[in-house]
Amino acid sequence: MAGKVNMDDLQHLPAQVGVSDAAFEIKSNTVASKSCPEFTPEAYPPLPSNLETVQLPIISIDDLATPFPDKDSTLRLFEACKSPGIFYLKPPAKMSHERDNLVARATEWITKLEPAFHLPVEKKRKYNFIDSTRIFGYKEVGATVVDDVGTGDTSEFWNISKNELLKKQSLPSVHSTMAGRYPDIIEDNSSSLVDFMQDCHLLCMTILSAIEQELGVRHELQMKHEFSDTSGDHVRLARGPARVGQEIEIQTPAHTDFGTVTLLFNWLGGLQWRDPADLKWKWVAPKPDHLLVNLGDAACIFTGGLCKAPVHRVVPAPGAQGSYPRYSLGYFLRPGDKVILNRLCAPTIPQGLPMPGTGVTAERWIAIKAEGLGIGRQVLEDTNSRGQG
Repeated sequence: MAGKVNMDDLQHLPAQVGVSDAAFEIKSNTVASKSCPEFTPEAYPPLPSNLETVQLPIISIDDLATPFPDKDSTLRLFEACKSPGIFYLKPPAKMSHERDNLVARATEWITKLEPAFHLPVEKKRKYNFIDSTRIFGYKEVGATVVDDVGTGDTSEFWNISKNELLKKQSLPSVHSTMAGRYPDIIEDNSSSLVDFMQDCHLLCMTILSAIEQELGVRHELQMKHEFSDTSGDHVRLARGPARVGQEIEIQTPAHTDFGTVTLLFNWLGGLQWRDPADLKWKWVAPKPDHLLVNLGDAACIFTGGLCKAPVHRVVPAPGAQGSYPRYSLGYFLRPGDKVILNRLCAPTIPQGLPMPGTGVTAERWIAIKAEGLGIGRQVLEDTNSRGQG
């Protein structure tokens, strides 16, 4: 079947598939319990020792989160943004407040909100995305396509909108536009989620500030990403199933991120990056107590292609880790909805042919990308089937 790889056929596949029998060997006695809680990072086994992983740059937050970061620090970050466009971010060596530990807080959020994934399917479907222009709420398994014949993905996730949380805070609950968008366990934690989003947003601004310094522009990137602006900013809680049998299913298809910066927290393998040099898929290993930073299309467009938006996908974790459902949390920074995606004007930014997405609003680009992945198709199909019934 398209979108799946059978273990018996791996030896006949081209090298860019990026998997091996050794990487996916599972022993029956390592299968994790399917009961809640499923998210148990303290119990996860290590990645296979023979797994070939990509060596990504490591950038220290301590070198950037100062009023006047030195040139070497901003240059190291900028070089990582230029190639490969994905890197590890090392947390502060000394944390003056528990809010500084984003990795620990992300772990707590997965633990706290995991029950949202265990609701009955029909109840979760009440919160499905409205269409490709409103991709907040619940994305069920199979709602995204992984190939050109329409094979569905195997992951599910909750996209929790920054603006909907802010509206809920500012309006009486009876008037909240968030009502009905998320299950109670998410709505009841909206205030604390806003705090988490604000701190993620601040970290993203630190990254953008370093890029601005290297480009020789003043606040032009940050001004396109005000926290109070209406935008596609959101937290995503994702769950991919444990691997069953010998087939490797695509949990999230190959894509570049729609926006500017993604902060990714994950605890199991499964993320793969496509090396532009040879087009091979290479494993990205989770690094304890670090987060991953991934740049998106908007960062590429704003910088005239200097910053790269890497192609990546998610498959089940390799080795014994594949016995566990794969949970992750991401914070997606996107420009304000009405921001036009164009390269910034600066001598350091190359001029050239416009890239995909150039000249449209950030809001429209999100819709274009979502439609390309088939997001929203399930809602339309369900609506059509109800109309025909």
